[in-house]
Amino acid sequence: MGQPAVPFNFRSLEHYLLIDAEGKITDFPWAPSDDDIPLIIFTSIDTLFNALYPLTKLFSIEMPTELREFNQTLTDLVSKIE
Repeated sequence: MGQPAVPFNFRSLEHYLLIDAEGKITDFPWAPSDDDIPLIIFTSIDTLFNALYPLTKLFSIEMPTELREFNQTLTDLVSKIE
């Protein structure tokens, strides 16, 4: 049999399995998880701000003070999550 379409390491699947003390698989959570939603939302907003900043420079638009303050607050929150 050939190589998988996407190269992966079987050890990387451990994150998605529940394994008991003996190393046996006890469960495979098949449904989506909402554990990472806060990090995903903060990362998405941070990405948007990182895209917005160069655009304000490109088009000579002054970023409102409120957005700069919000960006700093968001940056602080993301650093606490990481």
